[in-house]
Amino acid sequence: MHVTTRVLLTLAVVLGAASAQPPQSATLAVVFDSAQHSLRPVLGSLGAGYVGDSLDAGMPLLLAQISATGDYALATNQTSGQLFVLKSLTGRITAVPVTAPARPDLIQLSPRGQAAVLNYESSQMLLVITGLPDNPTVARSVSYQPSGFTAFDSLETIAVSDDGQAMALTVRPISPAVASSQNTFYLESGGVRRRSPDASTVTAVAFFEGSHEFVLADLKRDALLRGSTDAPDVPLTELTGDQVPGEAIVGLGVTTPDALIHAAKSNGAVLVWNPRDGQHTLPATCSCTPSGMFKMPGSGRFLLNSLPAESLWVYEGGAAPRLVFLPVADTPRLAGKSVTRAFEGAER
Repeated sequence: MHVTTRVLLTLAVVLGAASAQPPQSATLAVVFDSAQHSLRPVLGSLGAGYVGDSLDAGMPLLLAQISATGDYALATNQTSGQLFVLKSLTGRITAVPVTAPARPDLIQLSPRGQAAVLNYESSQMLLVITGLPDNPTVARSVSYQPSGFTAFDSLETIAVSDDGQAMALTVRPISPAVASSQNTFYLESGGVRRRSPDASTVTAVAFFEGSHEFVLADLKRDALLRGSTDAPDVPLTELTGDQVPGEAIVGLGVTTPDALIHAAKSNGAVLVWNPRDGQHTLPATCSCTPSGMFKMPGSGRFLLNSLPAESLWVYEGGAAPRLVFLPVADTPRLAGKSVTRAFEGAER
């Protein structure tokens, strides 16, 4: 049987199952669909999964970030802007309000989901929440100005440590006198903010689990750099040169206990570095456009893009790394040539 015919027949079977959506299907993960303002389950197994219908959270959602273990989501109500912790995502969802200013512009969780940082652009403030998910508490606020930050109009990247005591962020200057390409990378720990001169064009940053150590991708240097907010005056260490230069790294993830660093590039390549021996590999490439690396339940699993999309792509590391394509059953364009290209890309 021709490859394209076999792929499309397989897709027809998957979509047929997706339309029925049997209640007994196992939930592999939960993802946020910003177009439908809802959480949606990934049903089935990783090799034969699909994105199911919206879950009932009791409210339409404006923003949502799901923890790496998939046990909760930190989300805002689309109507009121109120912040909630959504629990029991694979069962009857419960919504617990969090005492914090409404309508943050961004939510970013720490690696283990124990802390979060919220960005409020209009008030030029970052808010750090700890004690997640059971005892969410606003631990501290960090003003963009004064005390170290220059004026800027957007956060380009941001990451927060699991204890909520450290942040790493890149800001884009608002002043017309400063070239837009001259972004500034800052380290923040315990209320003290310092500019890091070692990084100039940071496209992604991530903390190691339970640590103040972080790794970042610098497009200008075509390299990964490692540092710690506990030693902000120590120059960042270059781990390795980028083996696929010229394409931005858009997402970073660190797995435990092996401490491998995984990176997704804008051209669909996924690279892995081992800091212990300096070895690097290029285990997988997809015919997709990654927007980040979002940790999922399971060992070394990362979501590479988000909804709305014609499909979701999942990278799974380990002894036999692979990229898995997840069809979205209610997407009108999920048919024909574009789907065939996606499946063929996964097979290469």
